[in-house]
Amino acid sequence: MQGFYGLLITLSIFVIPLWLILHYRSKSIAERHGVPEAEINRLEQLELRIEKLMQRAEHLEQILDEERPGWRDTLRDKN
Repeated sequence: MQGFYGLLITLSIFVIPLWLILHYRSKSIAERHGVPEAEINRLEQLELRIEKLMQRAEHLEQILDEERPGWRDTLRDKN
């Protein structure tokens, strides 16, 4: 259950806001400046790459949660 909350917190803090920012930023730029289709496609590709990287980070956190419970606490103690 702790891993679920960690994943939920990670999604809430990093993935969702980052996705929203990039999504609406690319839309507003395209609307204001008439960005070429190639640039819009490139932004969408970058957005997908970011999503994949965030999923990888979440997966690594899940592995750490399973193999080393409490690893988050050791990180907090160091800061």
